[in-house]
Amino acid sequence: MLLNSESVEILDAVTYPVIIASPVYDGQQKIADFSIDYVNPVYQRMMNSFIQAGDRFSSFSDNVAHMREWFTRGVFAVEKNESYDSSFYSQLNKTWFHITISKSSNGHCVVTFTVVDELKRVQAQLNDVLYTDTLTGIPNRSYFNLIFESTVEKRCAGSRAQE
Repeated sequence: MLLNSESVEILDAVTYPVIIASPVYDGQQKIADFSIDYVNPVYQRMMNSFIQAGDRFSSFSDNVAHMREWFTRGVFAVEKNESYDSSFYSQLNKTWFHITISKSSNGHCVVTFTVVDELKRVQAQLNDVLYTDTLTGIPNRSYFNLIFESTVEKRCAGSRAQE
């Protein structure tokens, strides 16, 4: 493991899931895999110790659909030194997560997760308020306009594609 004991102690105290991985390069110096260097206790509990330090990303990524995309994003983060942010729903945990993948100063790939269930619930409530008549419970004029504009855009795009 490439983390010192002080770093591990700090990461163990973090209250959200964290994974740290090192890129594994092939003969052409391209990232072929990631070696998991650290998984904090929160992630281990959340995933029932599915991923452990020392594992290779490729050994478990085929089992979880959204993880295939994470590999590509991890490569991008390390090679381009840019972060990736996205939200996804975990069927396993029945929870919405926000994931951030970024490169640390020493070249590791750092993956953090934040539970965003409450945010998603509030967004759904706001959509209901925005697009539903509160008295009747049926879609309102704003929803009609949204659907109408979307339909017109699709028709216009379709007719341009036929030309």
